Amino acid sequence: MAISAAQAAEAARVIADRASAVGVPLLVEGRDLAVTVERRGPDGQRLTCAGPGWSLSGLELGMPGSFQPSNALLAVAAARELGAREPAIREGLARAWWPGRFQVFRRERGFLVLDGAHNPAGARALAASLREVFGSSRVTFVLGILRDKDAPGIVAALAPVADRFVLVASSNRRATTPDALRAIMPAAVTRVDIAGSPADALALAVRTDATPIVCVAGSLSLIGDVLRHLGGSDEPCSLEKGPDSMGLLS
Repeated sequence: MAISAAQAAEAARVIADRASAVGVPLLVEGRDLAVTVERRGPDGQRLTCAGPGWSLSGLELGMPGSFQPSNALLAVAAARELGAREPAIREGLARAWWPGRFQVFRRERGFLVLDGAHNPAGARALAASLREVFGSSRVTFVLGILRDKDAPGIVAALAPVADRFVLVASSNRRATTPDALRAIMPAAVTRVDIAGSPADALALAVRTDATPIVCVAGSLSLIGDVLRHLGGSDEPCSLEKGPDSMGLLS
């Protein structure tokens, strides 16, 4: 059995042709598999996943990103095909955790979101998730992008939901300088600050109550720097720590 997320038409044809060529039945999201969101908020979402002859409702997923229901649907369908029982599937989804991928921390005066968003598609998904989870709340982005990435495309995707940008270079030697990032900011973006380090950028971003949502994005190395800072360590951060290991942020 092969299982596929919804795809662009060209990719869907390739997948279907390959499954047919090797004689493997194919389940496709949107045709054979479906997922609906019962509830979504900063702490996660509740889903219903369904396929041929089965449906599981009230599935709790601790990751609130708008792109996660599709991932959960494929995981549930695959687990069922492998013979996993319903309690194990429910527990697995509830325990799933993906650091740096729309990872949400509660702050005293709002929320901190960490999302790598290191290409335009990822940035568009991030912008959509911010709007779906937090509505029209104002967002301050702490943004750092590597030199070999499409920085203009990333900025263009995030700018419509941004109230302010704090630009910074991550510890990666391929990081774009904040001044270079400032040079590509759209004219409509008027609130732009530069920070000397990821820790300074985070402190600058959370200093005001004007934007209750602070989002760190643009580079997985920047996410690592911030996680390391939040964990109070100068050592490379462990992405194996659980989501409750950081506590509340002031």
